[in-house]
Amino acid sequence: MTTSPPVRRMAVLPLGILLVAGLAQAAFTLPPRLLGQKLYQSQMTVEGPIPAPVAFEKSTFCRSYQCVGTNAIGDVKTGSLSWMVLSVGADSVMALKKHYQGEFYPEITLQYENNVVLFADLVVSVDPEAPLSTARFNQIGNFSRLVLGAPVSGQKISACYVKLLTQVRCTVGTGVIKVVGSVTRKFTAELRTSDDGEGYTSVNYGIGFID
Repeated sequence: MTTSPPVRRMAVLPLGILLVAGLAQAAFTLPPRLLGQKLYQSQMTVEGPIPAPVAFEKSTFCRSYQCVGTNAIGDVKTGSLSWMVLSVGADSVMALKKHYQGEFYPEITLQYENNVVLFADLVVSVDPEAPLSTARFNQIGNFSRLVLGAPVSGQKISACYVKLLTQVRCTVGTGVIKVVGSVTRKFTAELRTSDDGEGYTSVNYGIGFID
């Protein structure tokens, strides 16, 4: 499984270029989960259909939180996309400005190949909290449902998170799911701390396939 943390402090390509004003109302068939499913679908606009990461941006998660695009690397076939996770009603323009100035916000990064999501990462916080706040706990739980289509044991998440105070990673759980094309693959969900080598640390919750 690829476990590299989200790209930070780099030139960015706002995801807003994937969307245009005047989007027509359309019915989307959303996958039951992100992992192993197609990310992009065509959206109809006044200028015709354009590809957009519908599986994420139209998800229940992005109705519960405000998902604001930050990084886009690659194309609609293979690459990675990142979004800040804000509370509904937060000033997204100000948050983006502060984000680019180095202020921390929770952030989700999806890595995909052939338009299939292979790995999802949530930057939870800068350092492990003791205890884990309710807001962070709920965000991790909702992220699990988004990626796997089902909840992960809250007790396992809490117990694993506490271990980050003394170790760099902890496995929350493993399992097997079917991906596009009915191929079965193993995945793992883990919490970890990381250091980008430039003085920035973070706590990450990653869910992805085991190679």
